[in-house]
Amino acid sequence: MYGGEAARIPQREPTFRRMIREEARAFADRYIAPRTVEFEESRRVPRELIRALADSGYLAGPRKAVGAAGISMSEFGVLNEELARASASVQSLVTVHTMATFGIAQGGEGIHDELVRCLVRGDKIAAFALTEPGAGSDASAVATVAVKSGDGYVLNGEKCWVTYGQLADVYLVIAKVAGASAAFVVPRACDGVIVGPSPPLSALRASMQAHIRLVDVVVPAKSLVGRVGLGVSHIAGSALMHGRYCVAWASVGIAQLALEASANHATARLQAATRLSDHQLVRRLLTEAYADVETARLMCERAGRAHDTADPRAADDTLLAKYVASRAAVRVAEAARQILGARGFIEGSDVERCCRDARALEVVEGPTEVLQDLIGARVAGKYAH
Repeated sequence: MYGGEAARIPQREPTFRRMIREEARAFADRYIAPRTVEFEESRRVPRELIRALADSGYLAGPRKAVGAAGISMSEFGVLNEELARASASVQSLVTVHTMATFGIAQGGEGIHDELVRCLVRGDKIAAFALTEPGAGSDASAVATVAVKSGDGYVLNGEKCWVTYGQLADVYLVIAKVAGASAAFVVPRACDGVIVGPSPPLSALRASMQAHIRLVDVVVPAKSLVGRVGLGVSHIAGSALMHGRYCVAWASVGIAQLALEASANHATARLQAATRLSDHQLVRRLLTEAYADVETARLMCERAGRAHDTADPRAADDTLLAKYVASRAAVRVAEAARQILGARGFIEGSDVERCCRDARALEVVEGPTEVLQDLIGARVAGKYAH
């Protein structure tokens, strides 16, 4: 949508990435990391932190989605890494809020411009309502229906595992209209929108997951995002690709934290008067963990560059980045637990949380097996003779 600015990004990108990394890490170290355990135990992120994220511009999203108010995709990726290094639950707010904002912005025609500006400023929080009890990775299987009625639509259905759905002011809802997929902006304040907490999760504990019922919810015609028939292929598809990019970078952040914890412990811990880091087997674990982190980050950086330069390989690079990074985060977190021993199992510790959250990121926005199917099909088509 904003390709004109993207062409000028590459030559400035490295310096800007360093700046956003330093700024984001300073923010995370000051406002998030000291309270991560508190957020996990209360299973919520306080409004004052969300306001601080918004005031810092971290809820605006990338330029590709929201125009001049945003940053480059490469910078946005680094932001997600640094936030996830402090708390994957807090970072998941950035994921879902910008996913919904991106999806709404895809509608075009200027109908939702004021709402998008409001979301970019963080004046309202948005959530992406796609998953249902009977529809997960297969977005086309949603059972929520929207029936044309007068000058608007009436929605009925239910959505589950809506990240930050307990907190959101507005939902981007994927439904079906006469069998064709469609996307709707549904304010939480609408009559018939019933929001309740999802069953407690062992990972991403502060992500405020919600179960949402839509009972005869009436919305005006302008609530339709884009056209009927584009709900999955265009709106949800774009939002999911954006979400996978965020999750890929978040996985790097988790892996980086686990790597740092491993190296710190291995250097400080003595075993029979010898530092753990002097043992060959521990060094092998550290080497493999470091290689995983750096490889995952390089894959994410490649995907960011592809988006910023409107490279047609951006979608493929994003799928691969999410696949590589989420799996790497699981391996690095488990290696950290192996190196720390019992300390890696202390409830609420950095490594214990990394193990839980890394496994969750391997599932959200496309489980590993789904990505294997998508990537494998593209590889077969690319190299077939």
